[in-house]
Amino acid sequence: MVTQLFDEALVPVGLLSTQLPVLVLLAYYGPLTISRLAELLVMDRTTLTRILKPLQARNYIETVSTTDKRKTLLKLTPKGHDMIMDAYPLWQKAQGQIVHGLKPKKWKTMREQLGQVVQIASRR
Repeated sequence: MVTQLFDEALVPVGLLSTQLPVLVLLAYYGPLTISRLAELLVMDRTTLTRILKPLQARNYIETVSTTDKRKTLLKLTPKGHDMIMDAYPLWQKAQGQIVHGLKPKKWKTMREQLGQVVQIASRR
């Protein structure tokens, strides 16, 4: 239900809730390898690769060659940056619904507990 809320919020810009964080991380960190991006998103590379394909097809991200032939970097394009600017207010509005419903104190507690769950799950 939470994913649906965010997906519905992003319909006007044609993004899914799994795609916006990819764009935001590339904007924040700059060019990243797929492995590093997957690590930051706490996601496996296969899932991330499926998310990346439509973002590349729409020219929101592009690959950048490096001197190391084994590494390819992903980079946000100007069009991708514009998409973040269009999508972020929609994301904030959806998140605001959740924060308002939970109240800020419960929201903070829930975020902390989810962070702990991610840490535990990633220790496999």
